[in-house]
Amino acid sequence: MPSDVTRNRFFTPPLRRLSLKRQRPLEGEIAHMTVLDWLSLALAAGLFVYLLVALLRADRA
Repeated sequence: MPSDVTRNRFFTPPLRRLSLKRQRPLEGEIAHMTVLDWLSLALAAGLFVYLLVALLRADRA
């Protein structure tokens, strides 16, 4: 392989070159990401319901 490929940030090395050790985030990061993920999901679901109700009301009028 050309040497510039190894420096390219979009290049993914083969799986056998990757470390077998799993890198885990800190416990605090897991907790915060979980809260943010649930908050994002709740906001998306709320927006979906709000838009659905608005469309149904507009259809009646």
